[in-house]
Amino acid sequence: MGTGSCWNCHRVFYYEGGDELCPECRKTLSEKFRTVKEYIYDHPGVKIPDVTEACGVTERQVLRWLREERLYISDDSAIVLTCKNCGRPINTGMYCADCKRAFALAKRENRPDEVPAEDLMTEFTSRRSGRMRYLGKDKDKQ
Repeated sequence: MGTGSCWNCHRVFYYEGGDELCPECRKTLSEKFRTVKEYIYDHPGVKIPDVTEACGVTERQVLRWLREERLYISDDSAIVLTCKNCGRPINTGMYCADCKRAFALAKRENRPDEVPAEDLMTEFTSRRSGRMRYLGKDKDKQ
């Protein structure tokens, strides 16, 4: 714990862990996420550019929420994410289920050269983040 510089507004603040965001930017980002997930829920089948325009967020931020497993792409969506390891299509996160299992096994067997640098943070994120929202056309899947 100590001081940090907010990656968004560059203000210095007391850093308590997590993303290096000051309390004001963290609150703003949280409100934007809430707006995005409500918009996606109300507009099934929406595309990322439509979300960014309607909600005032960047495409990069939407993709970040997808990679953090806070948003989920439905199977019938035109949007495609790929596994960072094998390139297979995935609905959320950074890795497909097979690669996650392989990384977990390598970690258990103490083969650190086969475990990604992120150390499977997507698994931790998905457990703590609650419900996912869909970028796709069927809102009954929730």
